Order: sequence, then structure tokens, then C-alpha cells
Amino acid sequence: MIKQVLNKIIYSNREIRRFLVEFLHAIYQLLESNNIGQIQELSQQTLNDFNACMFYQNDSILSDDLIFKLLSMSMMIVDRIQRTRSRTIKQTILFADSAFTVSLFSHIVNHTIIRLQNAFYQLHDARINTNETDSEEE
Repeated sequence: MIKQVLNKIIYSNREIRRFLVEFLHAIYQLLESNNIGQIQELSQQTLNDFNACMFYQNDSILSDDLIFKLLSMSMMIVDRIQRTRSRTIKQTILFADSAFTVSLFSHIVNHTIIRLQNAFYQLHDARINTNETDSEEE
């Protein structure tokens, strides 16, 4: 049992590290690459890995603070692209970055809703259990 838990933690840590490396690589490609196909593919893979990582229970690795920083970085890239890219490439890359940022934000909102729902269900279950215990005592 303990070995299974440790293997799951090690696997989740590996997945989170892979996501973080892919995220930084995607940001770099948005700034430096002109290959929109590669940028879109890397962005999609990064978003898929982010989505998977958000289901892990170990919040100490992919903390709310880190998620906020990642979202902030992706939004700041828009300004950087506008200042440094040539006009011919700029619009396509800006669109790709905007799509990436909106998708990342959408995943964050979705997981926030899931966590809120779980918290409400747990609170509701706790109240029901408390009411049942009170009824039995009377």
C-alpha cells in the first residue's frame, strides 16, 4: 500500500516537472519561433499536461501561487510579442498566445469550480452526518 502511494507521488512529481518544462519551452517558442504549427502543438500538449496535473492532490508542488505566476507569465508574453516581433509574424503569434492564455485560464476556472463543488459536497455531507448524530442522541 505504501509503495503504491509513493509510486503515485513520484509519478505525479514527474508529470508536474514535465508540465513546467513544457510550459517554459512553450513560452520560449512564442517569443522566438516562427513555426506556428510547432507552437500550437506544444501549446496543446502543455495545456493537456496542465489539466492532468491539476487533478493531483499534492498542492504543495503546483500551488495556487505558482498557477497565478504561470498565468501572469502567459499574459505578459502578449506585451513582449507586441514590442519585439515583426509585423508579419506578430498577429499570428499573438493569436496563438492569446488562445493559449485563454485556454489556460479556462482550465484554471474549470478546476476551481470542481474544487468548490467538492468542498460544498463535503460540507453538505458533514452537516447531514452531524444532524443524524444529533437525532440519534435525542
